Amino acid sequence: MSETLRGTIEKAVYGGDGLSRIEGKAVFVPYTLPGETVEVRITEDKGSYARAELVSLPEASPERSVPECGLYQQCGGCHWQHTNYAQELKLKEQVLTETLTRAGLRDLPAMETVSAAPAGYRNRIRVAADENGQLGFRLRNSRQVIALDSCPVAAPLLANAVKLIPQFLHEGEELELFCDAEEQQLALTLHTRRFLSSATAQSWFDATQRELPQLRGLALANEHKPARILCGDAELEYRIGARTFAVAAGSFFQANRFMLPRLVKLVTGEATGALAWDLYAGVGVFSLPLAESFEKIVAVEIAQESVASLRKNLTQRGSRALEQETLSFLRSAGRGARPDLVVVDPPRTGLGRPVAEALAKVRAQEIRYLSCDPATLARDLKLLVDSGYCCRKIHFLDLFPRTYHMETLIQLDLR
Repeated sequence: MSETLRGTIEKAVYGGDGLSRIEGKAVFVPYTLPGETVEVRITEDKGSYARAELVSLPEASPERSVPECGLYQQCGGCHWQHTNYAQELKLKEQVLTETLTRAGLRDLPAMETVSAAPAGYRNRIRVAADENGQLGFRLRNSRQVIALDSCPVAAPLLANAVKLIPQFLHEGEELELFCDAEEQQLALTLHTRRFLSSATAQSWFDATQRELPQLRGLALANEHKPARILCGDAELEYRIGARTFAVAAGSFFQANRFMLPRLVKLVTGEATGALAWDLYAGVGVFSLPLAESFEKIVAVEIAQESVASLRKNLTQRGSRALEQETLSFLRSAGRGARPDLVVVDPPRTGLGRPVAEALAKVRAQEIRYLSCDPATLARDLKLLVDSGYCCRKIHFLDLFPRTYHMETLIQLDLR
């Protein structure tokens, strides 16, 4: 057992840890807050920095609070339940601001924060089966499964469903549960490598539906193959405001049911013109409202599951849904008509240099960049700013309360 070291937490960093400098080395400590005096034990020494576990708190922050969840620090899903929600937002704002300025971005507009209730917001959770087939969350940094009694961030239907689903999964298999905003519809996706006969799947589906009448469909996700429907409906219907979207199993969809209407309004609101592009379009959450305010809209998506729903959702005259890689689309379409607006919502890896450079060459008058990773956002923004764009608005949208994850919307104008 290593010795116990003492230090002071200087600031919060992306990932949910607190940063302390002990004996000249940066030490990252989870579940701590700025200003706290901590006693820690090194768990991983990387030479230039180290990771540690909290042993004791000689001096706690006045912002520290009692976690809402009894599994906190066991389950790895949440990272900020040891402080109040107002302080969590403040720390996230500081992390985001520091990440952008460290990338060399200057003269940024004031950040606007948008948030909603931090409890019961998740419309999707993923659980695993233990050696007895019991469903629960995995322990932090482990494959071990811990029984799920409740989950304060999940929609109540999902947490309750886990306890009602008849035993069926084998050890190591996982089940994804997805519900609509009103908790009236439920879809399940089973992640397994085993063969399931139609009769076996239907029997389990029927038994589960007797316990959960909200259940609409069961899909199978086998390794890296696209998810396929086994029983029931292939798509869940999800209402956002006055619009209803078909969402197929395996499709990307934002997880915060309370924030979705505000997110859609911020990304698409007050935008009009002749042509808009929606890149990384998913099932068309932004494409559909854009099609209502632009003469033409092109939505680009590569994931097969999402494309099917996108084409079903985007039927307005003048709209096109393309199954294509974003870079390939930009290199071909960039020689055509210039869009008035481009919306990009890339995965955590961001745009990357090739896509950012290709996008900059299009010279769209406005780009709205929705990001789920501050570091890749900062990298891409620097490329776009250096190519002639300026940041007009920055919104920090807390789509993942009680976790370290952050969503950021940047509105860029061509100078």
